[in-house]
Amino acid sequence: TPTSSPAFSVIPPAVPEGCPEPYDLARVDYEADDLVSYELSSEPPRSVVFRCRPWPNNQYCNQAGFAPGSDLQRWAWELLGSCEGTLAPTDAPAPYSGTCEYDKVTCILDNCLCSEPDCPNPGNLADTSTSCTKELCTTVAWPVETWSGDATYVQGDVVRVGDQRFRCRDYPYSLWCTWETYMPSRDPGETVWTGAWTMDGTCPP
Repeated sequence: TPTSSPAFSVIPPAVPEGCPEPYDLARVDYEADDLVSYELSSEPPRSVVFRCRPWPNNQYCNQAGFAPGSDLQRWAWELLGSCEGTLAPTDAPAPYSGTCEYDKVTCILDNCLCSEPDCPNPGNLADTSTSCTKELCTTVAWPVETWSGDATYVQGDVVRVGDQRFRCRDYPYSLWCTWETYMPSRDPGETVWTGAWTMDGTCPP
């Protein structure tokens, strides 16, 4: 009904340069701070701009039930204002779609014969004992994903915000990499994340 949404005439412009790309139900890669437009009517032409909310709400931005125009849109998208026309292609938000990987090192402790040269024996156990242990590490190419509150991060893990990579610091700072408070950010005004993460270059185009 007309009273269920604010009158268009009182919605201030959000993007003076034009409207971002329209929301696309087929997309599944919307990230926090991504901008989309939503057409309220074609005649007269009226569109508004929405921004994908930050974590944890950004996980809803790719779900149809929370799409702009739905009853639940406010949980995933923030209404910024109205817009007219279209943004130039170079100005439109473009989520990263390339392939980004890093060398993830995984180590385990394996029992070994205490007399072997590469088998540490700090307890001076008998040479015939197999109670000594050594660290076995493997390196695999691992995809660089966006930070997630459902993941458990350890030192050396890499995440991204757009194409900017961030590496989890060494222990004990790595203990904070899983905390939302220390979630990496590209916002120059946000610096708390530096207590747990360091910048690690950018992903390839």
